[in-house]
Amino acid sequence: MELKRNAFGYLEVLPKPSKDELAAYYNAKYFNNDAADNPYSASYSDEEILHKEIDAAECAYFARAEHKRLLDIGCGEGFVMSAFSKRGFSVRGLDFTTDGVRHFFPELVDEVAVGDLYELIEEEVASQRQYDVVTCNNVLEHVRDPERMASLMRGLLAPGGIARLQVPNDDTYMNRDIVRRGLAAEEFFKATPDHLSYFNFDTFQALARRSGFNVDAVLGSFPIGFFLYNTDCNYRLDRSKGKKCHYARVAIDGMLYRESLEKLVGFRQGCGAVGLGNDVTLYCS
Repeated sequence: MELKRNAFGYLEVLPKPSKDELAAYYNAKYFNNDAADNPYSASYSDEEILHKEIDAAECAYFARAEHKRLLDIGCGEGFVMSAFSKRGFSVRGLDFTTDGVRHFFPELVDEVAVGDLYELIEEEVASQRQYDVVTCNNVLEHVRDPERMASLMRGLLAPGGIARLQVPNDDTYMNRDIVRRGLAAEEFFKATPDHLSYFNFDTFQALARRSGFNVDAVLGSFPIGFFLYNTDCNYRLDRSKGKKCHYARVAIDGMLYRESLEKLVGFRQGCGAVGLGNDVTLYCS
């Protein structure tokens, strides 16, 4: 599979796997918790748990007081659903599996619809359901047609609602500089068949606007790629260094969050302003 720049300006994998090939891959990876090679951890440290709560807190920062209905597309382990449920929201999740939610938040399993995300979103649209907050974190890079999925999602947003859309920030000037310096291999960010599209701050905002969204705020998560500039902690040259870099990122985000949510959001908005960050996060209406 090769990466090619498409007519919209972002990189995509060609040829793309078929719908059936992707279904078989994700069934093997996510379904059947006893045998599947899925990315969900059995447990996390207290600091990691706090870190998983940060994105929900950030999203609540941009939500309005009257917002009370959440849809989490690709809900994963359920941390966003749980955080908003505790805030008094009615919550619903869509995902390939309930494995993660069942492990961490079994009380929310009945609020998760399982299956193909396109089909689930289409069912939501056909049922004319709308939500005050729609979150889609690190999903659009996985699907065959992110343009279509984002357009469908726009129809689920209630008047006055917000959507949190997030993808990895892979097609970035920092990554090109890292490669130029010999600190990582060409296309080191490529992760097929999991990731089929590769965005940056400009191309992802353009996709959101083509899909009918207004982009109201742009944030970047902690740019963990900074560590690649120091060969003592370059986890691309030495994979054993990855966990320490992850824990450092978690600690820095936690430090900012404990100081104040406003400082964390301000830091992330600063990253977004200069196109840096491990992820691109858009708040849209």
